[in-house]
This record gives sequence, C-alpha cells and structure tokens, in this order.
Amino acid sequence: VIELPIGRHPRAPHLRAVRQQGGKPAKTSFTVVARASRSTLLRLTLETGRTHQIRVHLAAIGHPIVGDAAYGARRLPPSELRKFPALHAASLTFRHPLSGEEHRYESPLPEDFRGLLTSIEDQIPRLDS
Repeated sequence: VIELPIGRHPRAPHLRAVRQQGGKPAKTSFTVVARASRSTLLRLTLETGRTHQIRVHLAAIGHPIVGDAAYGARRLPPSELRKFPALHAASLTFRHPLSGEEHRYESPLPEDFRGLLTSIEDQIPRLDS
C-alpha cells in the first residue's frame, strides 16, 4: 500500500506531486503479478481518486511507469520508452450517484500493451495470473 498525499506540482501546475503540506490524502494498493530484471508487472487498486495518482505514487517510490516521461521514466533509454505510459485500466467499478447501483466495466489489454509484455516475457516467469 502506498499512502502519500498528492497536490499540484510546485513548479509545473499541470502535473501532480507528493505534497506533505497541502496535499490531499491518496491511497493506492498494489499486488506484484510478475517481476522481470528491470521491470515489474503490478495490479493496482485506487482507494482514492486523485489526478495522476498511480503515476505520482509509483514515481515517488522509485518505480515510474514504463513510457511515462512526465513522472520519471525519462531515465530509460529512448529505445525502451513508449509513446504513452504502460498503464491500462482493466476494470472500473463505481456506484451510480443517484440510484446507488454498482456499475462495473472491463477492458481487455490493447494489442500494443500485449506487445510490450511479449517483448519482456522472457524475463517474466508467468504473465497470466
């Protein structure tokens, strides 16, 4: 579990950052699905809903998302960067504000994300868990 408050970045207001003073509470739970030599596949659950929460939290603990130049992945060699962060919302669940009914939506991995996983699968013992 990562519990770090998030607020506007002091020098780049379009970004967010961990802010002990003035940040709003934010909590992200995670499970390690698989480990590779230089990357880890995670299953994450947002306990709160702050802007860029997953990206900020993972960067703050020293594990930025592959392809996320805005939050720290620029240290990767250009050949390993993607055009966008390697982040996928597999499911989204929420309660309707008026009816209280729970809604759940699921989305399979996009082909380019599967390609990324395939490119590193020799480093990962098992991807399907």
